[in-house]
Formats: sequence, C-alpha cells, structure tokens
Amino acid sequence: MQQEGRHLGHRRSASEAFDLTQDAHWASRRVRLRPADTDTLLCLSRLSPAQREMWSNAMLLKLNERLEIIAPADAQWAISENLKDKIEQYANAILCSPVLSEYVTKQSSTKLVAGILARHPSWGYTLEVQADKYKRDIVLARIGQRLTDRRSDIKEIILLSLGPGLQTFGTTSKSKKQKVAVKTDIVQLCSDILARCHATNLKVTLQMCGRIALLRKTMVAVLQSPGSNFDKYWYVVDAQLASLQAKYPSDPAAISRWVSKSLEEDLQQYGRADLPEAIRADRSQEVADSAASGTFDMLEG
Repeated sequence: MQQEGRHLGHRRSASEAFDLTQDAHWASRRVRLRPADTDTLLCLSRLSPAQREMWSNAMLLKLNERLEIIAPADAQWAISENLKDKIEQYANAILCSPVLSEYVTKQSSTKLVAGILARHPSWGYTLEVQADKYKRDIVLARIGQRLTDRRSDIKEIILLSLGPGLQTFGTTSKSKKQKVAVKTDIVQLCSDILARCHATNLKVTLQMCGRIALLRKTMVAVLQSPGSNFDKYWYVVDAQLASLQAKYPSDPAAISRWVSKSLEEDLQQYGRADLPEAIRADRSQEVADSAASGTFDMLEG
C-alpha cells in the first residue's frame, strides 16, 4: 500500500509539474482570447509535453487541410501561352464579327469565345479544365478581361475617328501621350482597329465595314444625346442591335439594307474609300461569325 501511495504521489507531482494553468491564464489575457479559446488553452496547459506536441501536429495538419480548401494545391495552375494566344485571337475575331448580336449583355461574348476554345481542346481548354471550376474560372476571367480591354480599344479608336469636334464629350485612353483625333474613312478605321488590337490575322471585309459604320453612327448619337452616359456606349449598341432584331425578326435582308444605308452615310460623312468587296475573311473570322450567328455546328473543322 505504501509503495502504491508513493506511485500515486509521484504521478500527481508529475502532473502538477506539467500543469501550466497560470501561464495559460496570463497568455489568454495578454492576447485577449475569446472565452472558448481560453478554455481550449487551459486544457492544453494540463497536458504533458509529448501530448502538447501531438496536439500541435494535429492542429498543423488540420490547418493545412483548411488552407487547401481556401487555396487548392494546384493554385499555381496557369493558362498556357498557346491558350492565351487563342483567347486573344478569338476575342478579337468575335468583337470584329459583323453578325455579333451582343457585345456586353449577359456575357455573351465571353461564352462565344469559350465555346470556340472548347471545340478545340488541343489548344488547352480541355474537358479536364472545363470540369475543374477553379481552372475554368481562371480561363473565363482571362477571356472576360481581354474582351474588356479590346472593347475599350475599339471604343477609343472610333471616338478618335470622329475628328476633334466631338472629343470633349468622350473619354480617351489614360495614356500620357495625347492621341490625335482625325476624321477617318471607314476602311482606314477598320485597319486602325485591327492594328490597335494586334489582330494581324484578321482582314478588313465589306461586312466588317458595315458593322463598324453602325458602331460609329451609334457613338455619334450617344455623344450628341443630352444626358447620355458615354460609359454605357456598349449597352446602347446592344440595345440598338436588339431593336433591329425585334423589328426584322425573320428578315435578314432588311437588316442588311439598314446596315448598308449606315455604311453609305458613313462614306459621305467621313470620306470615300475603296471598299474591300472581294476580300475573303480569315478562317478565324469565319469561325467567330459561325459562333456568333449560331451556326457553329454547320462549320466544318
């Protein structure tokens, strides 16, 4: 009995030696722990060094698990250079398409570019990437940003093409170098847009001239309209395109005549030019047009 009492006393003294309750109270006050966290710290203060080490290891593992939820292990996944090039190429092609029905509404342009990429998984937008929300969101964000940048470029180039008279109504680039506003004929305007967007593969076509003439006409109307918001320019464009579709729902010839009239007015206002009537669009333009017009499945390749 005496020997057992000595063993119990030894265990009590060892337990008391491990007890850091007073230190735990001090630490919790110093850092102002919440009551629940203070209770946890007090429990830890009564553990042996080996138990505390095991607890620390367990907490580190749990913390790593939570970090992986917040930032997955493949957080460093990056879009390949090839996929970046394709995003750039088809963002330009979609925005320059003469049959695009919406530029900003419902993120239609983003969906169209993503649809083209998905059709060619070898470019990098594979089924695996599409199925992974984290990676898919990175690709869609890249597409959206490039479309935003290019719309801004197109808007600025069109504004400058109006000549100096309307520049005080609009906003130009934040570049320190002041751009010169000069009235520009429609063919040169289209070429300037492609140059600004680095769209070296795209070609100025008659259909593109008609669409850009419409965009220019709409911009003048926005700038000359009292109380209009120039920042909403693309939404006005989308509304006008929707109005045309609603007015001629099954008469593309009527829409074509309306666009041709806008082009003729543009030629009279900004100067005659040799229209590229015999120029065939680049393959990427054909792909973009088929996607924008909903005939993608009918396009070969």
